[in-house]
Amino acid sequence: MRFLFLACLMAIVPMVFLEGCYTNIPAASPVPVCLIVKEIHKSNAYTSVPKGEKEQVMIDGKNVAVYFDDSVMYRYDGQRRISNQFRTGVGGHSTSEFTYSASKVSVVFTSYNANNLLIQVYPYSVALNERGYDARYTYDEEGIQGRLSYVLSEKRENGNPLQQVIDGGFRLTTLNYTYDLTHFSLPNPRQYEGRMSRNLLLISSSSGTSCCGPWHYEYRYQFDVQGRVSRRICLEWRVELPDGLPFQTVYITDYEYECV
Repeated sequence: MRFLFLACLMAIVPMVFLEGCYTNIPAASPVPVCLIVKEIHKSNAYTSVPKGEKEQVMIDGKNVAVYFDDSVMYRYDGQRRISNQFRTGVGGHSTSEFTYSASKVSVVFTSYNANNLLIQVYPYSVALNERGYDARYTYDEEGIQGRLSYVLSEKRENGNPLQQVIDGGFRLTTLNYTYDLTHFSLPNPRQYEGRMSRNLLLISSSSGTSCCGPWHYEYRYQFDVQGRVSRRICLEWRVELPDGLPFQTVYITDYEYECV
């Protein structure tokens, strides 16, 4: 239903220390790395399962009701790699366990319904390159993913895809992106996937889409006192809808972090 630009590994700006001028300069403390440990997802989207707790949010001067969809918790190993993922929603819950070797990450996904009855157990693996990233793709020195196989052409600047032309099945689809160049993109809990862009995504839109009509997503962010994204608000429009119709769907994600 939507293109994922899910969140990504946070770049850390190195600190440069002058040496040789003083003999009693204390050793520098390690720069903390902040990892996402919890996400809470809410929306006003229609689903076939009952919705959760209601929250009223103000968007463009309008009071909009959104409802709890699910929460996802992440756990990491001593190398800051994801080791467990726990998803809890109103329609059930799931777990994912990650085990690493030199050449791959093995994942066991297990899901349950709302009555805690087992639905499926699905094991799979992802081959890793020598840097620990998904071997199917290329990455730059910052861990930003390169052009994907289904992208026919791409314009990129400063690690951010600006325009992509993809094969939409019956006709070509053009995707356009705009970024907040003052903030890095979100850390990706599944660090082996890398990041899709260097900076925070503000707008993604399509033209020439063969399914569901052209679409337009606008992303807005709230930040905590440490400058990290605490809430992302995604507004979805379907371009073929009558002019003047407000945003169709609101998706909200709240983030919690742990710095190590």
